[in-house]
Amino acid sequence: MSSKVYDLCKECTPLTDSDIQVIEAMQPSLQLIANMVGCDVFIDCITEDKSTAIVICEANPENVPSAYAKSVVGMLARKEDEPAVERTIRLGIGTKYVKAVTQERTEVMQNVEPIFNDNRIIGVLITEKRAVEEIEAIEDEKPRQVNVFDNLIHEYDWLMQYIDEALMMVDDKGKVCFRNMMAKELYAKLGYGGDILDMPYDNILLYQPEREYQPGELEKTGVEVTVGKYFLRVKQIPLGKNGIQFAIVLSDITHLREKEKELVNKSVALKEMHHRIKNNFQMIASILRMQSRRSENDEVKEVLEDTINRLLSISITHELILQGEDDNVNIYEVVESIKRDLLRSYIYPDLEVKIDVIGDEFKLNAEVASSVTLVINELLQNSFKYAFTDVTSGHIIIEITHGKMYSQVSITDNGKGFAVDAVKRKSLGLYIVDSVVREKLHGKFKIKSGPEGTRASFDFKMYN
Repeated sequence: MSSKVYDLCKECTPLTDSDIQVIEAMQPSLQLIANMVGCDVFIDCITEDKSTAIVICEANPENVPSAYAKSVVGMLARKEDEPAVERTIRLGIGTKYVKAVTQERTEVMQNVEPIFNDNRIIGVLITEKRAVEEIEAIEDEKPRQVNVFDNLIHEYDWLMQYIDEALMMVDDKGKVCFRNMMAKELYAKLGYGGDILDMPYDNILLYQPEREYQPGELEKTGVEVTVGKYFLRVKQIPLGKNGIQFAIVLSDITHLREKEKELVNKSVALKEMHHRIKNNFQMIASILRMQSRRSENDEVKEVLEDTINRLLSISITHELILQGEDDNVNIYEVVESIKRDLLRSYIYPDLEVKIDVIGDEFKLNAEVASSVTLVINELLQNSFKYAFTDVTSGHIIIEITHGKMYSQVSITDNGKGFAVDAVKRKSLGLYIVDSVVREKLHGKFKIKSGPEGTRASFDFKMYN
């Protein structure tokens, strides 16, 4: 009986049975590793096209929060999001402490080690931990933290120098009795002259409480303060033992706030860009429509109308992006928009065409969505124009199927069919479809036709 790991490897990777046995042998150890190091642990394997990896199995730590809300098994790891994975696969060596963006779009730090079989790299073992700024103190951890701080100045002084947050201790006299190097350097950046050690804490206090905080609030979530151009999160942990009142933990989150501001600015600029692109497409379409009305040549009119429909189909993606919150669009909404526009464009007095949309609903990025829209529009136009001549009714089914690596769209009509090979050689529309699917969507286009109708389908990678 095959395992989930075996089935996923067979479906999405070029691994041999021997390779898969190596991966299966490692899987039971992932949970132990996750619990021991307090990290999310994954095994990713190379896919068929070599440019991406796919998550084969995972384990989340049981004693600390995971960086993930849901399972990511079966999802792709893109090289631009996870450079450590790409480097290790490419070079066959480990990669340490490199930032990555998860499939859920959160920032983590990765350590990656190669997995070999017969001197070939077949995958990678990954440990991931959220950025320190994103981790909130857990109430259950408080007793352990207090025990550590009790002996900090004597036994653990060396360890505190390696913590990547600024740490200070304030004694019963209100003076800073300990600070690590991160704290010393942070206060120097803030403009404090000299060492803060032995200074009264009131002299270097970075915030004044504006309200009464709940017990444990300053310890768990902290307070965000702005000092000049710096954004800091301050946590105060009460100790009350061995002459120490409390500990102060300072996290420099300036780069996070700058990134947030940058993302907001980019989002506004992108919205404006999509708005202008949509307007430009519609303006060009209007000019072509005027030209079509003035032309007395039926062939010229047909070519212009086809071009207009292609332009408007691409503008659909930009219109949907303007309505959404990000650069992703829902494929179901795309198909429904194409359907509505074509039903308005192709009005025949003696013909009634019904279009049904069935299948999965998921999101695509703007680049993929534009290409998918163009292909669907082209195939639907062909059905409208050629499938239902000499009949009074027709039926078209658009089916959307979501896959792990490749998704698929099929368009089936119950028209009269045609000779595929003969038409393909002279059809500009089918040439456009085949080229876009191959070159832009990295997929395959198939078409079958007979007396009972035509079925055209294409698959596409979720990410370019």
